[in-house]
Amino acid sequence: MPAATPAAVDILDALLRADTDTPYPGEQDLARLIRRAAAPLPRTPAAPTPPPLAAVPAQPKPAAPRPRKRKATHYLAPKLADRLDAATHELATLAGQDGQAPRRIAKSAVVEAALALALADFEAHAAASPLAGRLLQRT
Repeated sequence: MPAATPAAVDILDALLRADTDTPYPGEQDLARLIRRAAAPLPRTPAAPTPPPLAAVPAQPKPAAPRPRKRKATHYLAPKLADRLDAATHELATLAGQDGQAPRRIAKSAVVEAALALALADFEAHAAASPLAGRLLQRT
């Protein structure tokens, strides 16, 4: 037959009912806990002070969020696609000539810049623009 578990002791109840001469269970543990809580905290080594702001290297500013773009698929004549490849390669070569590390030039950036230039010229000159002249001579 298993041994009976001891009944839980209510220390607060024992304190309230007992006179000053009556010991109660856990009295020594409680006194030790009170002394420990009242004692000053042990000294820990101080955390190292951070270097002055002048010694801290400047952090680069976070890049501004890129504007959203919309994906579009367009078909190009093979010769025009070859010219786009050549222009992209030449621009990448030119970007690396200024003494900095070579930069990658994306085809989509070349197409976007060329389209922006062609449309700006069309908006300024309408039918006299090279874009209108090239497209209107076909019809």
